[in-house]
Amino acid sequence: MFGSSIARSAFILTVVMAGCTFKGMGQPNGDAGNPSGSGGGAGTSVSTGRGGAPVIIVDGGGGGGGMAMGTLDANCGTKTQTAQMLPPDIMLVMDRSLSMTNDVDDKTCAGAMGNNGNCGPNSKWELMIPAINGAVTATDAIVNWGMYYLGDEPGPNCGVAAAPVVPIAMTGANAVTTALAANTFTGGLGTPTRRVIQNAVTYLTGLTDPNPKYILLATDGQPNCPTTNANSLNTDDSTGTVDAVTAALAMGIPTFVVGIGNTGAMAALNNTAVAGGRPQMGGTTSYYQVNDAAALTTALSTIVGQAASCTFNIGAAPLGTSAVGLGVFGDGSKLTMDPTNGWSFKDATMTTIVLNGSLCEQVTSGAIKSVTVAFVCVPI
Repeated sequence: MFGSSIARSAFILTVVMAGCTFKGMGQPNGDAGNPSGSGGGAGTSVSTGRGGAPVIIVDGGGGGGGMAMGTLDANCGTKTQTAQMLPPDIMLVMDRSLSMTNDVDDKTCAGAMGNNGNCGPNSKWELMIPAINGAVTATDAIVNWGMYYLGDEPGPNCGVAAAPVVPIAMTGANAVTTALAANTFTGGLGTPTRRVIQNAVTYLTGLTDPNPKYILLATDGQPNCPTTNANSLNTDDSTGTVDAVTAALAMGIPTFVVGIGNTGAMAALNNTAVAGGRPQMGGTTSYYQVNDAAALTTALSTIVGQAASCTFNIGAAPLGTSAVGLGVFGDGSKLTMDPTNGWSFKDATMTTIVLNGSLCEQVTSGAIKSVTVAFVCVPI
């Protein structure tokens, strides 16, 4: 399940840069290879040069304002460097409220006392943890994992932790699995989903890496803790949770939602999944409904596949040159610069590109197997 996602997501994006003089170029730092009318940029294509090395040929613009023909320096050579997919930072928000000790139908088991379901190996917690361990371990090379706990924090009911139990880190899977194995239920009540999401957003926005960021909310219940006041316990906070994931999405942090077991919180989880910007497509619910380890494994594979493959660091232009154009190619065919279904720069530094919409889907599905980025450069 996870092997195919890793194979598709981990390919290297080849960056080809011609360290040459190009005369008459247009559209600096834009979409090279897009001949147009007045003011149009020069087109580019890739061919084979001396020794089989790829070189960039600049074509003439197609309209009245386009150039007739680009010319290459007689000393033109090629420089190559690689750029890799930026692993997503995924913050797992893992529910450990006491209802996770109930069975998948949210029923207590024999010998249960107080709020502890006492279902042991048949509890939602014990059924889900092996699948989570397998997922984070299998994707350790392509995802930077971190984790917050949701519920059952020490202190008053409805308490939350300001810092994650596992900070986002490269090869962070071992820390996640170790924390999950060490968890004990201490008796704290409440599901303060909104405030844990808010803390996760604060943490993620404080990171300095350029990697795309996501929240993965795995929960079995209704948000019911609007404040830290114990008197607020069992007060519906589903609207506040929707507001929190809506705000996260506005800051560029989508939320995936996994619903564990047969929960009575279907409406709340559906609304949260839609507001988070990454609802399940084609299912009977907008969130990923899981009742066993196999279903959770499938859901996590889908989620990681959506998160892991469409942001690439292409780096700066080669030392001693200045990029004046950029072409992006999929399996040799030029891709359109388009923020909806093409490629776009992630930010003003122009060192990272994002493959958007249907283009991203083609890459993650394997329909496009090779992506090449070509800088058009002139010596400084």
